[in-house]
Amino acid sequence: MAVSAGAAEGVALSRAIGLDPATFLAALEGGPLDSPFLQLKAPMLRDEDYAVAFSTRNARKDAGLIQRLGAEHGTRTAVTDAAATYMDEQIRLQGDENDLIGMVVGVPRADG
Repeated sequence: MAVSAGAAEGVALSRAIGLDPATFLAALEGGPLDSPFLQLKAPMLRDEDYAVAFSTRNARKDAGLIQRLGAEHGTRTAVTDAAATYMDEQIRLQGDENDLIGMVVGVPRADG
């Protein structure tokens, strides 16, 4: 979830400042923040194609389990909390049958 949330924030910020998300994603390629998962999801982010591979519904369920376990055992879950917030907004806007990387639509803008 951390990679998905970070990529979603980066792409949302890229769009907000008028930078082509492909440029942002290309900048990560081959660097320390790159990963096979990011390379798999990069085309989906770039093309705004959130065809389901791992549904937001299932990812949100998993996030809820992590949050519950964190609360029960005194462990902070700030990254999962942020991802869950983005997924909740994605579900509100698009339903829960998209891929979890579509959480980019749930990243809030500072102006609204």
